[in-house]
Amino acid sequence: MGLATYKTKTCMRCINTSGYVQRQIKCDIWPLYDRDNFQQINFCLAITMSLIEKIQLVMAVLFLSGAAYLAADIQNTKANNVQIGVKFRPEVCERKAVPGDTVSVHYQGKLVDGTEFDNSFKRGRPIDFKLGKGVVIKGWEQGILGMCVGEKRVLKIPPALGYGDAGAPPTIPGKASLIFETELMDIK
Repeated sequence: MGLATYKTKTCMRCINTSGYVQRQIKCDIWPLYDRDNFQQINFCLAITMSLIEKIQLVMAVLFLSGAAYLAADIQNTKANNVQIGVKFRPEVCERKAVPGDTVSVHYQGKLVDGTEFDNSFKRGRPIDFKLGKGVVIKGWEQGILGMCVGEKRVLKIPPALGYGDAGAPPTIPGKASLIFETELMDIK
């Protein structure tokens, strides 16, 4: 919520249910704006409060609403972004993976609790797919993009960019965050 212009007028709090003014004073109306709904919220501060008390109250309201907004924004960001950790990057990178490239990737897939659900290393055969075509989960599309041949990354993928609410039974439950240890073997 952000502080807007200051006005003095009678607010609904100072009017009784019959519509008559209960007090013969005006209220201080501080219009605040809800960032999420873009609606004005009139915040009444009775004139009997000192200016310092009014400022402290408004600052507390702004701080708390800002903190809640920031927490919601951080949660939303985590839900829609892959966390990428680079374990190894070759000193020389002649080419990075871009959309349209066919890539060959070795991986180990685990749930957050450490339960392994898939492993191409054990099979001895990496997966090949065309990057940017929606062949793999969205988290992989984001996480593999920009990798060099020989690079190793750990991808932490939120449910929204993995298998979502449904999961991939029986090995991946619904709403599961996934962790992939990946290695880019080739770009074709």
